[in-house]
Amino acid sequence: MRRSKKRKILVNILALILLLILVFLTNVKGNESYLKQFGNIITKPLRTIRFKSKNKTVKVGEFKNIDDLKKELERLENENSTLQAEIQTKEILVEDNKRLNELLKLKERYVQFDTVPVKIRYKSTNNFSDYVLIDAGKDFGLEKNMIVLSEAGLYGKIIEVYDEESKVQTITDPSSKISVNVGKNLDSIIAQGTMKKEDKLILNLIPDNADISLGDQVVTSGVGGVYPKGIVVGKISKVENMSKLSDKSVEVTPNKNLGDIEVLLVIKK
Repeated sequence: MRRSKKRKILVNILALILLLILVFLTNVKGNESYLKQFGNIITKPLRTIRFKSKNKTVKVGEFKNIDDLKKELERLENENSTLQAEIQTKEILVEDNKRLNELLKLKERYVQFDTVPVKIRYKSTNNFSDYVLIDAGKDFGLEKNMIVLSEAGLYGKIIEVYDEESKVQTITDPSSKISVNVGKNLDSIIAQGTMKKEDKLILNLIPDNADISLGDQVVTSGVGGVYPKGIVVGKISKVENMSKLSDKSVEVTPNKNLGDIEVLLVIKK
């Protein structure tokens, strides 16, 4: 509906510009009668056109001179700007409402933790590290090494804290190492970030007796005391066929593309 109104306004503006040119021609000195006749022929059909806008309907024939046309053109341009601003405001409100709903669902999912909801301000494009900046820091009592969660599970941990924002290292950063359990295996395995174009982690130091298959769920083991036990990291997405599991290249993919995530929760200690 808004787009239909916008198109009508643009058509009105174009018609006014044409009429403005014609009126100008009819006021040029020299060949005045000829120009007036020509102007009358061209503008006669336009005199019955009605311009519909937000507040009123205007006939072209109501304009007596160029000044009136200029005023109406300016009014229509202002109305068009107002409509565009209203559309933009509504789009922002819809997006904010979406994020609030995501945060509410996230809080309900991790009720066992004392958490702080945050939004991502910046995502790195560095080829050597993978991090984001969030909109909370010392002002919300955040500290280094606090764990960060997303709707997909584990997102990363805080590595630097500033007054009003914090730097979060994601689980796909090459320097990120997480102790995990895979499927029904009880032995802990290290999952490390890879910085591939796709979000991936690889498993290191896999025990020979480990039973690992595609689709197995990967969760934090709790070993080391950094990450709480049982938080989802992702699923096994690749297992290379080799004689020894310890030599295999096993990949883990998070349940959602980290680049698509906008809202997070920070677990307070």
